[in-house]
Amino acid sequence: VGFMGNIASYKEDLELLTELAKISPKLSFVFIGPIGSGEMRTDIDELEKMRNVYFLGPKDYFDLYKYFKFIDVAIIARRLNKANEGGFPLKYFEYLSAGLPVVVTNVRTLHDFSLVSELGGIAKDATGFKERIEYWIKLRKNDPKEWEKYQKFRLKVARRNSWEERMEDLNRLIGASK
Repeated sequence: VGFMGNIASYKEDLELLTELAKISPKLSFVFIGPIGSGEMRTDIDELEKMRNVYFLGPKDYFDLYKYFKFIDVAIIARRLNKANEGGFPLKYFEYLSAGLPVVVTNVRTLHDFSLVSELGGIAKDATGFKERIEYWIKLRKNDPKEWEKYQKFRLKVARRNSWEERMEDLNRLIGASK
């Protein structure tokens, strides 16, 4: 199970992640990125004590694909607060572009995407995250053809939401307003 990005307590629900790791001892959780960048109160002590949690630190953006190929499911466990209410975690599309299902908390800006179960799904708590993660891992192991079908769909959604596509949409909108 993987996460890439700044691990900061104002953004990520560290309590939820700690509970998830506790109730999922057979799963490995890999965190790639800085810890507490822009926030001094981030405390990962409880997560660091766990044998199934690995902090790899920051990595070069262009090397992330090397790590993604060893991840079955990506997670975004955003804290549901005012600071995160309007932010859109672009890592969502980065995960999809790696073909990974993405299990997320009910982030308002991701709501329409996360309702599409083939993309990963929404989880309200640690148990919900565990269930969704285990579903995807079992599917990959037991039904590779179905996994591949969903993976192709995730890649298609990622392509439709690439920077290039967004710039083309913006150019079309600007052109249409003239």
